[in-house]
Amino acid sequence: MNILLIDDKKSLAAALHFYDGKYTLSLGKNDLFHYARTYDSAIKQMQAIEWDAILLDFDLGNEFGDEGELKTGDDILDWLEHNVRHMPLYIFVVSLNSVGRQRLMFKLAEFKAKGWIKDYD
Repeated sequence: MNILLIDDKKSLAAALHFYDGKYTLSLGKNDLFHYARTYDSAIKQMQAIEWDAILLDFDLGNEFGDEGELKTGDDILDWLEHNVRHMPLYIFVVSLNSVGRQRLMFKLAEFKAKGWIKDYD
């Protein structure tokens, strides 16, 4: 399984333990795991490799877009919405930001309804 953690701070151990609060994700010896600490790094990695799962944080540090807006996990999902061919099978939210988490979960519900990602229940 190819797994991409998009988070400016979280460690692999913290992300794997917390990603939904209810589930546990473990890596096997053949699993590929990469970090993306910024929006730009995440986009490059999503374009380069087909990912099975993304662990997504809302807050992505101090990276700003062309118009001075702070890049977040919302921007990652917006990019995926316009680049569906790079959509992973699963997207798990690993954010402790309650407002940001709700925004991401709302958007992921839309992705699931469209059949773009699988539910992990």
